[in-house]
Amino acid sequence: NSVIKYTACCVPFLSFPYEWSFSQLKSAALLTLKIQYEALKHGITLKDASAYNIQFIGNNPIFIDTTSFELYNEGQPWIAYKQFCEHFLAPLILMKYTDTKYSQFLLSNIDGIPISLVSKTLPVKTYFNSLCTLHIHSHSKKIKKHVNQFPPSKQNVYIAKHKLLNIIEHLYEKIDKLKIKNTSNWTNYYKTCSYNETSINEKLNFVNKNIKSSQNEFILDIGCNEGFFSKAIKHPNNYIIAIDNDEIVVDSLYNNLNTDDKILPLVVDITNPSPSIGWNNKERISFLDRIGTENKTIALALIHHLRIFYNIPVEHIANFFAKLSKQLIIEFVPKSDIQIQKLLQNKKDTYSDYSEKNFVSCFSKYFTINETLYNNGRILFFMIRK
Repeated sequence: NSVIKYTACCVPFLSFPYEWSFSQLKSAALLTLKIQYEALKHGITLKDASAYNIQFIGNNPIFIDTTSFELYNEGQPWIAYKQFCEHFLAPLILMKYTDTKYSQFLLSNIDGIPISLVSKTLPVKTYFNSLCTLHIHSHSKKIKKHVNQFPPSKQNVYIAKHKLLNIIEHLYEKIDKLKIKNTSNWTNYYKTCSYNETSINEKLNFVNKNIKSSQNEFILDIGCNEGFFSKAIKHPNNYIIAIDNDEIVVDSLYNNLNTDDKILPLVVDITNPSPSIGWNNKERISFLDRIGTENKTIALALIHHLRIFYNIPVEHIANFFAKLSKQLIIEFVPKSDIQIQKLLQNKKDTYSDYSEKNFVSCFSKYFTINETLYNNGRILFFMIRK
């Protein structure tokens, strides 16, 4: 349905697999299998099963590469099976059985994570799981066995269509059941942070009042957490790119989106955003190049992390936001705040540039400050780039 529904639609923002959460990658994998299954029933097959053939509109995965289809010949194996395993199954299994941060292997392995590497990395218990045993461990052994055979296409392999359909069904059913832990240090943040309900509502009203609605401009929610503010923004004309470096909260946001929400959650660390990679560093362009310079940016409860945890000077932070943001709503958190006290608990306070006065001075070089809101000890600023 999603393929048919969005056939004539353009994808608002390009994203790449190493920026997707577990559930996004899983959704993309299931869509690829569903397409292959239906195609086979009609005498067609996918010759490519690259994760880069999928894009997202909100929480809807969309298949974009119609040139991947070719006619199916009876008995022909699925030529893209290995690619599917390397692009989808390998990172999903690593995220499931080791750590969600293993998705970043896709950044250094643009053609997919090698099956042999995954097999070596997985714990012993995965040998007792049929999905891992058949499609990772046994697959790895077969690859090693035939590594010196050339050309591999000369091997006489015959797989009846019904058996091929069974393999795809097995992959679909097992991948569909994959789950990861759903808690991290940042889940349920707005239930445990220092804000009360009145303060949160004041922040929300401030955001909705100052982020003016217009088309063809992104709202960039940096440090979105589980998307409380992204989901509460009342501007239907804008597409929201909600980013966070915590895979679990991004996964939670994705799983709680409605099909018509114009929000794309992505796992992006703004202090180390996705670079340009691939051939001549132009095959997959950087996150910053894709997001551009004309954004309506929201940065709530973020700047103290950038300054104190990541040690980025306030002047550099101001310059960075000026490059990204046509409009900016940013929250200044004073050193007296409990969250900063936690950050400084085991550190010496050497952050003399982190003050309200210097914050205003640095940001005023690039922005005109239009409005402020004193909120529960913190200060919200609405700024427009000069």
